[in-house]
Amino acid sequence: RYGDFKKQLAADIWAFTKPINERIAEIRNDEKLLDEVMEQGMVKAQKSARETLNLVRDAIGLKRIY
Repeated sequence: RYGDFKKQLAADIWAFTKPINERIAEIRNDEKLLDEVMEQGMVKAQKSARETLNLVRDAIGLKRIY
C-alpha cells in the first residue's frame, strides 16, 4: 500500500505548502515591495563593500586619493 501512502503524503505536503506558495506569488507580483527590498540590499551591500575596501586599503598602506 505504498502507492496510497505516497499519494496521501503528496496531498499533505501540497496542502501544507499551499499558503507559502501563495505568499511567494504575492511577493513576486508586488513590484513596489521588490524594488524596496532591492534598494535596501544595495545600500547594505555598498556599506559592507566600503568598509571592506577601507580595511584592505589600511592593510596594504594605500591612502585615499579622493
